[in-house]
Amino acid sequence: MVETYSLKFSIPEGAITHKSILTVENKGLIRAMKKAGREIAERGIAAWLAGDLSARTESGFLITASQCDLSGLSDEDFVHVEAFDATGSSLVKASGLKNPSPETPLHSLIYEKRPDIRAVIHVHDPTISRPGVAEKLRLPSTPAGTAPGTREASDAVAELAGSSDFIVISGHGAVALGKTVEECTEKANLFHRRASAKV
Repeated sequence: MVETYSLKFSIPEGAITHKSILTVENKGLIRAMKKAGREIAERGIAAWLAGDLSARTESGFLITASQCDLSGLSDEDFVHVEAFDATGSSLVKASGLKNPSPETPLHSLIYEKRPDIRAVIHVHDPTISRPGVAEKLRLPSTPAGTAPGTREASDAVAELAGSSDFIVISGHGAVALGKTVEECTEKANLFHRRASAKV
């Protein structure tokens, strides 16, 4: 069953400039994110609408759009977020042809907390989010019962991201942080395999 939920942040009129974001700088990142989306979908780590990817740019970060199929991402399935107001939970400035992922606040907070991180992959991995698996793998986990997509969940993950590059979102999935999209994909694959061996 695919878990879906609506945007938990506001998008004021004019916050998104509706245009293509396929630039020389973005082209390589988008290619890497498309490949990562296919790979994690094929491995069952993130199915169809479940999950999102982002990569830092010189002026913000690219993130997959809301309600997009990770197994077959197109150039139009990415939004360039240049400014996000975490306190007011509001998109300030972005460009793209669609709305950004509901988890945009989560990615924004991680990039703010970790200037060294260049990419983030959020997966809805049913294997790793099973009760007790995070403890067996000695992975940090958000408190049980924290609703996904909320400010509380984003804050909890961002706090744990200060000391870890892989965080389990209790009952929901996990977040992999890295220097590249490929590194994040490797971490998601690695912990998926380790979790599978524990269940």
